[in-house]
Amino acid sequence: DILAVPGGFSYGDYIKAGIVFANDLKNYLGPEIEEWVKKDKPIIGICNGFQVLVKYGLLPMFDGKIEQNTSLTYNDSNDFECRWVKLRSPNNNKCIWTKGIEYIDVPVAHGEGKFVASDNVCQKLFGEGQVVFQYVDSNGEPTMEFSDNPNGSVNSIAGICNPSGLIFGLRSE
Repeated sequence: DILAVPGGFSYGDYIKAGIVFANDLKNYLGPEIEEWVKKDKPIIGICNGFQVLVKYGLLPMFDGKIEQNTSLTYNDSNDFECRWVKLRSPNNNKCIWTKGIEYIDVPVAHGEGKFVASDNVCQKLFGEGQVVFQYVDSNGEPTMEFSDNPNGSVNSIAGICNPSGLIFGLRSE
């Protein structure tokens, strides 16, 4: 009753993190996954799994369209970052996976964790309550400062969900 896309480095991540796994899912299980989505069944992707969901187009899935309009790319440091970070959930978050969680400490371990999206996409994500978590500083405020934001993610975004809140992706380990 739950589809979980695992973390770890699928296919060695030699060609853009998550893209090969996302393409395999589309090619081998596309109709089944799209039927799963139509039936409003939950999907979660953590770490590399978040990259797979984004590359597949299951996140953010504006207006029910499965298309890629965000990405995850190389950290601003150009290094593999491994540490604990603090995340905060915006007040209007609709994600079923995180109900009741305001702050959470999570480990990060990635070289391609930077969430990127256009200003318009980011505005829509915040406006529709699809930003699930942001990287925050010691005062609990969203930050672009390294090392609290370990990868330089735009608007400090660490995790997003689809409009229904059933599909959730988090860039963590």
